[in-house]
Amino acid sequence: MNAGLALLGLREKVVNDPFGALSGWKKVDGKFDHCSWFGIQCSNGKVIVVNLKDFCLEGTLGPELGNLAHIKSINLRNNSFTGKIPEEIGELKELEVLDLRCNNFSGLIPPQLGTSLSRTILLLDNNELLNQPSEAAKSSCKRRFNT
Repeated sequence: MNAGLALLGLREKVVNDPFGALSGWKKVDGKFDHCSWFGIQCSNGKVIVVNLKDFCLEGTLGPELGNLAHIKSINLRNNSFTGKIPEEIGELKELEVLDLRCNNFSGLIPPQLGTSLSRTILLLDNNELLNQPSEAAKSSCKRRFNT
């Protein structure tokens, strides 16, 4: 699966996008130009950053994110994602930053998230994760609203 299809898989699972952050995520003339999509950064045509923090996105995450083989940073902080964190994220060998703070994830933290040697920052506080260390710092989460 290519990166464009993986990102469209993420978009399909978003049920509410009040600010239209993902409205430009689509094929144009039958082709993907995912490196020009909002919130996506590429290097040599490979997706290295997904930054969709603070957009009140609602939905779930699927295993498609595991197909972003060259990703270094995923920041979905301060949204309303629910469900489990996909195990496939833990198999991303180049991932250095995973920021899922201030969402509504539940269930267990996938054990794969703790085994990647390249990952340097894992931010999961302010969720409903069952095996999250109780001493984890609780950061403040601010929701944006249309005014």
